[in-house]
Amino acid sequence: IQPAFYPMSSSCGQLGQSYEDYDCEDACPKNPSMEITGSTNADWIGAPPPLFCGPKSKFDGLGYWNPLKFCQGGSAGTEGKEASCKDQPFYYEGQTAGVHIPMSEDSQYPEWYYANPIPGSDGAMQSPRFDNLPRTEVEGCCWWGRGVIQTTGRCNFGKLNKNIGAGGGATALYPNIDFCNNPQSICDGPSDLKWIAGIFFWA
Repeated sequence: IQPAFYPMSSSCGQLGQSYEDYDCEDACPKNPSMEITGSTNADWIGAPPPLFCGPKSKFDGLGYWNPLKFCQGGSAGTEGKEASCKDQPFYYEGQTAGVHIPMSEDSQYPEWYYANPIPGSDGAMQSPRFDNLPRTEVEGCCWWGRGVIQTTGRCNFGKLNKNIGAGGGATALYPNIDFCNNPQSICDGPSDLKWIAGIFFWA
């Protein structure tokens, strides 16, 4: 039976997209060495960990996240599922289920999984996919959506940086925040920033 799965490389883009390749004149430069972990993730049991990015030398052969499998292999003396989750790669606070399945443990991912889709929870069957498959590493994949309207991609972060960030100079609204060097600033910066970043694209 094919297990449920979520690509560990969702930060790179979903449904065949590549956020790193959202290009324009003002786009942030590509930065393969950038390493970021998101500050939030879903709170349902077995949910995947926060999105993350980093160089291929550190993250490769990532595989997928199985939300239906309980954590296993807790340290000696630990009690309960939550304690054993802490020994799992990509553990996050409050995790009680879900495990990372690297490609070394499932060589059929991703090709076989996308060529042989199973019905979703609503019974709908997706068409097989043979190209634009999820990546198995997260190098350069730091441009996932953030803020109230999910600012996404190098182009949009570059425009934001040029107009209200460090790229706009001393008179910019946030002259000390470089959204190209740290796109996570939308979430981890001043509390009003996640709203202002959204208003910028509507104005």
